[in-house]
Parts: sequence; C-alpha cells; structure tokens
Amino acid sequence: MRRATLLCLIPLGLAACGSSETRTVTQTRTLTVTATVAAAPPKKLVGKRPAKVTDDGLGTKLAITLLGFEDPAKPTNGPVADTVIENAGGSPSKYRWARAQFRVKNLGSKEASINYEHFRAVDASGQRYTTGGSSPPVFAPGLEGESVAPGESVTGYIGVPVPKATRITSVRFTPVDGTGSVSWRV
Repeated sequence: MRRATLLCLIPLGLAACGSSETRTVTQTRTLTVTATVAAAPPKKLVGKRPAKVTDDGLGTKLAITLLGFEDPAKPTNGPVADTVIENAGGSPSKYRWARAQFRVKNLGSKEASINYEHFRAVDASGQRYTTGGSSPPVFAPGLEGESVAPGESVTGYIGVPVPKATRITSVRFTPVDGTGSVSWRV
C-alpha cells in the first residue's frame, strides 16, 4: 500500500472595518489529508483472438479460439480455488487467479478429449503455469474432462493460479501427445 499526503492551502480573507480606514488581513491555514491507496495489479482483459488449428495427423484436428483472457479474475467457486492452491503447496494470500475462455471445435474424424492439462499460462520469463483441476471447477463452465465429437464445439474457462508479482504474457494449448502446440499473446 502507498500513502499519499495532500497539502491544501486555504486562504481566509478577513476585513477589519474602522471609521476612516479599511485594512485587509490574509491568513493561511494548512490542512493535511492522508489517503491510503491499495496497489493492485492492473486488470488485463483481452478480447477474442483468431482460431488456431492443431492436427496430430491421426484424425485429431482441433480449431481453438481464445475468446477472452482476464487477469486478475475472481473465481466462480472461491473455496475450491483456495483448496487448489493449498493442495499445490501454496498460500492463497500469495496468489491471484487468471482465466482464459476458449472455444474448441473438433475438425477431425475422431472424438477428442479436452483437459485442463492441455492449457498453460506463460509469463515473460517463459515460466509455465497450470491448474491441478478440480471438481467443481474454479471457473464455470470449465473445460475439464470434456469430450468433443467430430463436428462439435465446446466452450468454457480454464483458471490458473499465478504468483501475485507475475505478469502473464501468453496462453498456450498443447495436445496430450505434444504435437501442434498453439499460443496467443495476451
């Protein structure tokens, strides 16, 4: 937190009246106002990004669209969010949540399984962050354990806990086999 002190000078005009002479006396008083300003990370909202396609060459072909990214984001399910961080050995007071909303369309010829483990948030130094998943999800509707048949689409959120001082610069989708990774700058 930062403290800001404002000094205000308030001129007070006093007039003294006599029978033959008029005098004007000016006095100045100092008023001190102290305000506490909380230093919060800037809210980062990113709108829709173009779809990117992953193709494993074996019938799994997905068009993934980043519909939005928000950092920091308030979890839909706060108690579950704290538990996810604690289960990973962290303290909820040292983390904030970021979330991305995706639409995944199956363009391939076989069913595709979508899991939170496919998604990562990446900071400026290249460190990758993921969530351990939860039931119910931290953000609803979640993209955890979804199966998408050929021609179908699914839309949902992936939430990622990140240290409060971290700046997320991109989000990434990597299929389970590691091929065809795609990313978006945020």
